[in-house]
Amino acid sequence: MYKIDLDIKLKDEKKFFIYGSELVQVLLSIVSNSKDAIAEQQNEEGKITIVCEYKPLKDIYRFTVSDNGGSIAADMIKVMFEPYISSKGITGTGLGLYMAKTIIEKHFKGTISSKNIEGGACITVDFPIATKEITISEILP
Repeated sequence: MYKIDLDIKLKDEKKFFIYGSELVQVLLSIVSNSKDAIAEQQNEEGKITIVCEYKPLKDIYRFTVSDNGGSIAADMIKVMFEPYISSKGITGTGLGLYMAKTIIEKHFKGTISSKNIEGGACITVDFPIATKEITISEILP
């Protein structure tokens, strides 16, 4: 069993409306992959950091999930969000990150990307948020 610290950093208190359960599915898929990478490296001091922040210049919200589970192979970075691509052999379906990409791109009109960082990997999720306030008269007929 490995000890993995999860550090969540909320850099602002921006409020927005989004499909919460879909965002949770995306984040769980990413965190699960980080956990698996840490276990595969047999890293007994695993760390996963999630940073949540509003980027006002781009009017987007950003989630970055980074870990110390080793780097992603160069050939895998290019295809890791495609269906049925897995580095886990027979134990992986290759659908988790593909579904995350589908949700972010099609439902949230955003982007998802990955890169290697020192000692691990980082996945960034960006999506635009509606900052317009909606009045009750716009919702009700």
